[in-house]
Amino acid sequence: MIGSRLRQMRKRKNWTQTELADAIYTTKAAISHYELERSTPSKEMLVLLADVLETSVDFLLGRTDNPSPLQKEPQNIKLLENLAQQNPNIRIHLQNYKTGDIGYVQMLEIALSELATKRTSA
Repeated sequence: MIGSRLRQMRKRKNWTQTELADAIYTTKAAISHYELERSTPSKEMLVLLADVLETSVDFLLGRTDNPSPLQKEPQNIKLLENLAQQNPNIRIHLQNYKTGDIGYVQMLEIALSELATKRTSA
């Protein structure tokens, strides 16, 4: 499943395997192996592939048929806005997320880290 979804999203951007490989600092052979399902990308590589292909890891894994990235879904923005009301540090990063300076996954990691820090200091 990953291979066909990866190929679909790469072609959607009109990229060659070499162009995708260059975008994520890997080799054309690695991309070919992923697409042919001869090897499986690591979790970190999946996130990087999803980010650069402007899709979600869930789509690449076949957990959803919606190739649109999750960060574009309004309920996710609402969740982050609710978290930002609880923590001023999250509020600062939310502005970076809204301007596109950071992605949804990175924003969630920041929010979770901030909330964990708040809990341990309480």
